[in-house]
Amino acid sequence: MAANNFHPVNIPKPETNLIWSDRSLNLIDLLKEIQLPAVVKMNADEKSVAAGGGGGGLRKDASAMLKQPMLLFQESKGFKVVARNVSSLVAVKTSRDGVQYKEGGSVIVLPVDYPGWFRILEEDTVPILNMATLARVMPASFLSTRRIPGFSLLDPLNRKDIMYEKLEFPPGVFTLHSVFEDYVKYTGEKNAVKRKLLRCVVCVTSDGLDVLVPFDVQGEFYVVEHKKPMSKSVKADKNSCAYTLKQLVAMGVFTRPLVLKLLIGEPPSKPCGFTGVMKVFDIIKDWTVIAQTLDGKRKLLELPVLPFPEFIPSTNGKDLLESGTLRAELSHLRSGAADKYAKEVKVRTSFNLKGQEQSSENDDKTKQLAPLTDKKALPMFDRKL
Repeated sequence: MAANNFHPVNIPKPETNLIWSDRSLNLIDLLKEIQLPAVVKMNADEKSVAAGGGGGGLRKDASAMLKQPMLLFQESKGFKVVARNVSSLVAVKTSRDGVQYKEGGSVIVLPVDYPGWFRILEEDTVPILNMATLARVMPASFLSTRRIPGFSLLDPLNRKDIMYEKLEFPPGVFTLHSVFEDYVKYTGEKNAVKRKLLRCVVCVTSDGLDVLVPFDVQGEFYVVEHKKPMSKSVKADKNSCAYTLKQLVAMGVFTRPLVLKLLIGEPPSKPCGFTGVMKVFDIIKDWTVIAQTLDGKRKLLELPVLPFPEFIPSTNGKDLLESGTLRAELSHLRSGAADKYAKEVKVRTSFNLKGQEQSSENDDKTKQLAPLTDKKALPMFDRKL
């Protein structure tokens, strides 16, 4: 199970007056009988102890989340990448094996459609450091990891007196069209009008804005898509490329553990010593349910669909969600909070569960509620999207 540790928010705990069913179901059976969203609570006969989630306080908080009423919102099925945090500060160079990375910290899980960009650190490549070099490469599109200065048309409809505005553009993907060399008239600081001869690349931001970026702009740039070579004799360059996880999976590069660096993307919200460098060691096919606590803190969880533990459904929860005291909780998830959470990087947390009805000979053995990364694992060489 993965949990998102939000800071507490000042939301009053909803007065629910929930009525509970007299039977309990595991998530597999519950999803067959009940249409989500639904309100449930874990069967009181289940004892849980969190493991692998960090310090004792974190484990206690995570375990408590399963023992209170929660809103099961939607199923999530798909592929996930399992990785371990890497400390780039202790990289050791060796004469035979290049650079070795020391793994440390928590196991993290990323959905394949995570909206981030990565670099393969084991590639013998370097990033492009200025726009002039990028212009010589002329990729179809590129990624900038930093804010870069450039020019945008002040009034795109005015073609008689073309005036630009000097702006800074945030990190992201740019589509590169051509090279432009001419005098550029633009407004600078204090709206002063200036005119300067510039060589620029003409590109388009991910928002569809046409911009000019001068050749002398420095930054950290990565090729996203190469233009088709004019002939077969064109050699592959040594410029670093940026990839999404979906692209990397489609390329089939995860036939062995691979070290990636996150270039652009949100880190895990749960503190885990995340460095942005990770060693991917597995790809899994996962089936989970996105859930939210009903204690006023709106903590989100991703529960694996397994034969254990069992949950007791509320018989009046559906009415309270649609038109009663829990309507605001459902609206919060429908507003996009659940979809955003489903695409986040999460820190793996596992639970040991033990039912009271187990025989005495098995009292010392516990069933483990597998973390969302531990089930339906695909072999590293056999994966299809």
